[in-house]
Amino acid sequence: MNKANIKRYAQRLTSPTFKLAIRKRGAPNFDIIADWGIEERVLSIKLTQTSDPSEDRLLIVLDDKLGYKNKTLNFPELEDEIELELGYHYGLMRMGAYTVFSVKFKGSNNGRVLIIEAGQQRLQEGEHNTWKDNSLNDIAIKIAQKYNLTPRISNSNEKLQPRKDSDILQKGECDTLYLAQLAREYGMVYSATSSHLLFLPRDKSISASGLPLPEISLTSEEIIDWEYTDKTKDYEKVTAKYHSYAENVHKSVSKGVKGSKKELYLKELFANQDAAGCKALAMYREINREATQIEITAIGDARVQPESLLTVSTLRPNVDAKRWRVQTVEHSFDETGYHTKLSACLRDLS
Repeated sequence: MNKANIKRYAQRLTSPTFKLAIRKRGAPNFDIIADWGIEERVLSIKLTQTSDPSEDRLLIVLDDKLGYKNKTLNFPELEDEIELELGYHYGLMRMGAYTVFSVKFKGSNNGRVLIIEAGQQRLQEGEHNTWKDNSLNDIAIKIAQKYNLTPRISNSNEKLQPRKDSDILQKGECDTLYLAQLAREYGMVYSATSSHLLFLPRDKSISASGLPLPEISLTSEEIIDWEYTDKTKDYEKVTAKYHSYAENVHKSVSKGVKGSKKELYLKELFANQDAAGCKALAMYREINREATQIEITAIGDARVQPESLLTVSTLRPNVDAKRWRVQTVEHSFDETGYHTKLSACLRDLS
């Protein structure tokens, strides 16, 4: 067992725990939630994270019994921010800040509970805009500047110009949804923090703060249950068209298995070879991701994030041999302890 694993196992010998902080709408700083009398009332916490930050969700269930320990329950209100840390007493990790969009009270003969839902609410301004003749980098930079964020981009995006009307026209949707759409279309990763906006090729595996995401290694001792699925691929090659202005003709570029007859032709005409190749590669990788997947429920591990690289061992030879990229993560904390459930696909192929 290497030093990193020894440290991780030592941390898990301590009890799992969490820390919550609240920032009231318009307030400059977070308050430690212990001052609110909430921490001891937490029944469960569930954090769901995906590659699209607009879909991230934080769900907190609190005991709302009348006169609980003779304390009045102060609770977060709509548009307050909740900051969450998860882990163990000697290894808490910040999981992000989420804006409250739903507060629900429920009661029965067994008592009352308060359910709080929060999500990523950054870059929520809606726009009607045309991004014609802008590269993906141009779009990311201009949106980042709008919110006073530092963009983290790649030089490889400089020649990628969206061509389809659905890509270049922002028809009133908020900026975060628009960037998430472009990320899906062109095989990028998009996320935003309070200080940075990240828009990078998927294979970079970098967090929005600019730090490399850790490679996660899980063994059968840490895994509670798992399921591996391998399906037949409908397509083994993707071809996209672009217009060559130098020769004034339409050309094509293909990504995938050379010579395969199981070919998917994209209908769109792209602005240049770079954009066509990027889209073809993104679609080819998407096909591979859908064909081979693994789902795992493991002992709680706050390091696991969407886009993290993953390896597993001592499960089964054909599964252990593959290298994975995490797609979705669900961290849950309740009376049964702290667990992490993840879905992962094969790492992107060239």
